[in-house]
Amino acid sequence: MRCWRGAVWANILLLALESAGCAVSFFRGGIGVLLFYTVQNNIFAAVSAACIICCYGRAQLPGWVRLLRLTAAAGLGVTFLVVTLVLVPMSLPFGAAGEIIFDGAQIYHHLLCPLLTIGSLLIFEGTEGMSLREASCAAMPTVAYASGAVVLNLTHMTKGPYPFLQVLEQPWYVSCVWFLLTTGLALVTAMTLTLSGQGARGWTALSLYSNTHRRI
Repeated sequence: MRCWRGAVWANILLLALESAGCAVSFFRGGIGVLLFYTVQNNIFAAVSAACIICCYGRAQLPGWVRLLRLTAAAGLGVTFLVVTLVLVPMSLPFGAAGEIIFDGAQIYHHLLCPLLTIGSLLIFEGTEGMSLREASCAAMPTVAYASGAVVLNLTHMTKGPYPFLQVLEQPWYVSCVWFLLTTGLALVTAMTLTLSGQGARGWTALSLYSNTHRRI
């Protein structure tokens, strides 16, 4: 832990924002909003924030709490990237780009909470001592979500909830590409956060590791 005081205040704010966002989501969409990857990750982030606050005063966060926070940050990182790079461009022809980012709970779940979660991880908490294997574990919930969504769509139990998950309404190879892109993005995001949270030391270690294997 780099700065306990900063981490606690950042996570108190995060918990407040997540509570507001979830309240608006459930008020507008009911229990059905739990199907959305965004909502699941924001709940995950709220739980990780509560755990960090409860651990205040310890010399270091327990390993499982650090992994929980990394998992939440990676998931929200994917959310932010998918929203800005996929959903917003897809909605531009319909004039709905602003709604995706700023309407209702979206400003919390798509913008403020992802940025605050990632910022707290990189600035106050850090990822010193965490390995790329742990980063791989942090990407597994995204793989599980994408796999589950594909199965639910194939069995007609749900539709979407995102356009690129509607596997019955697009060619199979398009669905495969989207699956690989989203799961791969989760892995890259988790690894990038893990290395960035260690500062220059993390990227230097990766460079040394790569050079060693090239020589072998």
